[in-house]
Amino acid sequence: MVTSQGTTQLVAGTIQANKDLTGKAIDINILDSMGNVLTTTDYVYIDRQEVEPIHAGETRSFQTYASFNGEAASYQVVIRDLLRPEPKGITSMYGDPMVLSFGPPSGFTGTLPIGKFSPFTVRFYNTSSTAINVKPIDMQFSVYTTNGRNEAKDLVYSFRRRL
Repeated sequence: MVTSQGTTQLVAGTIQANKDLTGKAIDINILDSMGNVLTTTDYVYIDRQEVEPIHAGETRSFQTYASFNGEAASYQVVIRDLLRPEPKGITSMYGDPMVLSFGPPSGFTGTLPIGKFSPFTVRFYNTSSTAINVKPIDMQFSVYTTNGRNEAKDLVYSFRRRL
């Protein structure tokens, strides 16, 4: 944890898996002395998880991000499904009857230093008043280095998943 001007940030740590995490995501709730949640991590990225899934009993480093004021008394690790419903309240400002959005977290500049991690999310919103059946699709995410004109140069990373 890093503390500066009264704000504390959780940015990295070590985690030991005690079960299979295939198709799962990890959230870390940071709790105060009364057991209240101060904040929850934006993401938890276990090193090499995309090429070498972590197995039960294995220990690895992770990167994350959470920012909070106050003192952390304890942590609560929550294992959830990788795909999850979003809270209600999305309005038709995104389109009707649906919208599929993909993007980085707010504040992402487009440049990612070597060794750093930034989550990208895929969201599907049903903005209609009726149920929509969604069939799985294959998606691919590729990262390239760029030249001075922001043109793709060399492939750095590619990830494919069925959603």
